[in-house]
Amino acid sequence: MEELIPIILFIIIGFVVSFHLMTRHKERQLLIEKGSSIEDLKMLNFKSLSPYNTAKWAFILLFGGGGLFFGIWISEQMREDGYIPASIAVFVGLGLLLWQKIYGAKATDDEKK
Repeated sequence: MEELIPIILFIIIGFVVSFHLMTRHKERQLLIEKGSSIEDLKMLNFKSLSPYNTAKWAFILLFGGGGLFFGIWISEQMREDGYIPASIAVFVGLGLLLWQKIYGAKATDDEKK
């Protein structure tokens, strides 16, 4: 069973890359059929990231790391498994709720503009 893990990993990576390339190709074909200009196609590669999107990922990573730390600590204290994924999920959820509270209205206002 252990020798199948690398094979399955490469199959999944190949599937994800091919899916990305196919959907990108279809998107570009639809833009060309719609009559978009060359500048519109070039702008697809230079999508700017919103600072609120960056803050969201920062909250996810920070709270996910905190959840991992807390999950490892509590699983060592209780001598049982299963606390790590649960604590990561709870902490990431709390991080997203906190992000929504702080930046949610600002992000939606920027999208409307």
